[in-house]
Amino acid sequence: MSQSLIPEATRKAIQQCYSGFLDQQGFSARQGQKQMIAAISRSLCSSLNSRISVIEAGTGVGKSVGYLIPAINVALAQDKKLIISTATVALQDQLVNQDLPSIKKVLDKPFSFGLVKGRRRYLCQSNLDKCLHGASSSSAVMDYFEGGQALTKESLRLFNQLDSARSSDQWDGDRDHWPDAILDSDWNLITSDRYSCLGGRCQFFSGCAFYESRDSSEELDALVVNHDLLLADLMLGGGVILPPPGDCIYVLDEAHHLAEKTRNHLSARLSSGATIASLAEIIEAVSKLSDAFQSKGASGLGSIALDLRTVSEELLSCITELELKAADQTKGELDKLVRFEGGVLPTELLQASEPALSQARKLCICLDQLVNKLENFADSEKEDLRELSQDWFPLAGDWLVKAESWRELLNRYAAPENRERHFARWLRSHSRGSGFDFYAAPLEVSMELDDLLWAQAGAVVLTSATLSIGGNFERFIHQLGLPKESHTESIESPFDYGSVATLELCKSAPDPREEVNYTDFICELLSKQIDPARGSLILFSSKKQLENVYQGLESDWKSEILVQGLLPRMEIVSQHKSRVDDGKGSIIFGLRSFAEGIDLPGDYCTHLVITRIPFAVPDDPIEATISEQIVAAGGNSFRDLALPNAAIRLIQSVGRLIRSETDWGTVTITDPRLLKSSYSRYLLSALPPFRRADLD
Repeated sequence: MSQSLIPEATRKAIQQCYSGFLDQQGFSARQGQKQMIAAISRSLCSSLNSRISVIEAGTGVGKSVGYLIPAINVALAQDKKLIISTATVALQDQLVNQDLPSIKKVLDKPFSFGLVKGRRRYLCQSNLDKCLHGASSSSAVMDYFEGGQALTKESLRLFNQLDSARSSDQWDGDRDHWPDAILDSDWNLITSDRYSCLGGRCQFFSGCAFYESRDSSEELDALVVNHDLLLADLMLGGGVILPPPGDCIYVLDEAHHLAEKTRNHLSARLSSGATIASLAEIIEAVSKLSDAFQSKGASGLGSIALDLRTVSEELLSCITELELKAADQTKGELDKLVRFEGGVLPTELLQASEPALSQARKLCICLDQLVNKLENFADSEKEDLRELSQDWFPLAGDWLVKAESWRELLNRYAAPENRERHFARWLRSHSRGSGFDFYAAPLEVSMELDDLLWAQAGAVVLTSATLSIGGNFERFIHQLGLPKESHTESIESPFDYGSVATLELCKSAPDPREEVNYTDFICELLSKQIDPARGSLILFSSKKQLENVYQGLESDWKSEILVQGLLPRMEIVSQHKSRVDDGKGSIIFGLRSFAEGIDLPGDYCTHLVITRIPFAVPDDPIEATISEQIVAAGGNSFRDLALPNAAIRLIQSVGRLIRSETDWGTVTITDPRLLKSSYSRYLLSALPPFRRADLD
C-alpha cells in the first residue's frame, strides 16, 4: 500500500473518540480493535488508488466498533457520506440500536444516522386504496382490478387496520414497524416498485411513506443498508437510491456474502408457466385499457394496445415452443434439473430462444411506450383521465418489470456461445408438470464490481470474520476483482480457544456416503454425547439428512428438539433462548442458515455438532460449471474451488460456539474425512486452535 498520511486533526478525533467510547462503556482497550482502527484509518486516508482495505477480524475483536470509529471520523472530516452495508437484519439492528448511538455520544461533531430500506419495505397508499375501494374510474377497470385481487375477509380487515393506523399517524408505513407479521401475499398487493410508482404525479405523493423516508435519509451522515439495496443502487448506475459512489465511504460488513449477493443480482430466471399466465393477462387486459381511455377522450393508446396484444401473442407462442424443447431435454421427467455443460445450450434450445428474445425485446418497447403514455396522462388537466392513468400505471409497470426479466434470460440463452461462456445455464421441470424454470447465472462478478464500485467509490472497507484461509486473501481478492494494491490484514481473535473449547473428531465414523450406516452412527453418537440439560446446536448438510437422523433418533429428549422447517428460524431461536433462560436445556436441529448469522452466546450453545464437511452439493449448477472452467484452464477444481469454499463454510460453522470471552464448550465434527483424507490437514489448519480430544 502506498504511504498514507492521516491528518493530525483526524488522528486526534479518532483517538479521542475511542478513548471516550471505552470510558463510556467501562471497557478496556482491545489490542485487535486498536489494530483494526489503525489499519482502517491509514487506508481511508491513503492515496486514491489504494483506498480499499480488506480486514478479517476474528470473533471477539469487536469489529463493528473497530470500523465505525475510524470510518465515521474520516467521513466527517472529508465531508463524505458513510454507507454501512450488511448481509443480515440482526447486524443492522445492532448497528442502529447499539453501536452507532453509543459512538454518537462521544463524538465532538454533530452526527446523524439511520437505517435505509428499499421501496418494497414501505406501504404504497395508492395500491392500498385500490384494494379497499377498487379502481376509481370505470366499471371495466374496477372489474379487472377487483377480480385480480379477490381479497379475503382477513386481508380486508388487515388493510383497513393499516389504512386507519397510517391516516392517524400511528404507523409510518414501514412493514417492519407494524407490530404483527404481514403475509407476503397481502403485502405484495399494497407495496410498489420503481416501475409501478408515479412519484410526484401520484395523488398520495404528499403522504408517501417511502418518499418521507427517502427525504429524511438525504440529510443523514451515515446510512445503514443491506447488500441487496446497495447492489440495486449500483446496478442502476449509483446515486439513484443512495448518494453517488464517489461521495461515499463504504464499509461492507459480512463481506464474505458479497460475491454470492452480486451473482444473484446478475442472474436471470424465466418460469414458463408464470410467463404464459402473465402474457395471457396482458392480452386480455389491453383491450379494456384501450376502451377505458378512449371513453375519456384520450388518444394514442389504440395503436400501442394493438401492438402490445400482437407481440404478446407472438411471445406466448415462442414460450410454448421453448417449453417443447425443454421437455425434450428432461425427457418428460418431473422436477428434473438439466445443466448444460460449459454453459453451452443445445442447438434446439438456442434456436427456440432466438425468436423468443426478438419478441421479448419488442414487448419491452411496447410496454415502455405504454408506461410513458400513462405518465403523460397522469399530468392531464382532466381529473378523470388522471385518475384512470393512476389506476392502470401500476399494472403496466408490473408488466414491464416482468418483460425485462424475460428479455434478460432470453438474451443469455440466445446469445452466441463464444461470447457468453462465462454464464452457467440450466433448466428444471416443475414437480407438477406445469412448466419449466430457465436459469442463467454469471460465473464471475469481478468485472461488474470493479466497474460499479471499486473504480467509483471514495473508499471501501470490506470486513468479516471469514475472508481468508490461513491468512491468505488471494481467493477473496480474485472473487471480487479487488485492485491488487488493496490493503489486506488478518486480526486474530483474542479468545484462548485451547482453554475454553474442545474439538472432537470421530475416528470410527463410517463413510458419509454410506447413508444408512452414517445416519445410524450420528443417531447413536447424539444419544450418548448430547446433554439434554444444556444448549446444543446440531448442523446438518441437507434436509434429507436432518429428517433421517430425527426419525432414527430414539432418545428420551427427542420430543424437545426444535427442528428447522417445522418452525420459522427466528421462532426456533426465540424458543431456544427462552428454554435456556428458564434453566432448561434445548437442542436445535438446523441447516446451513444456522451455520452463520445466528448468535447463541454463553449457555445458549455449549455443544456444537457438525455432521458433514460443508462441500457444495454435487448438482449445484453454478459450482459445477465453474469447476469445468477451472479444469479447462488446466487447474484442479477440487483444490482450487471445492476445498477453499468448504473451508470457509466450516470456519463459519464452528464460529457458532465461542461468541464471547466467557463462552465455553465442545465442537464435535462427525465426518471422518477430517481425520482420514489427504486434505484433512488443510481444513484443520483453517480452524481455531481448539483443544483436541478425538472420539473412538
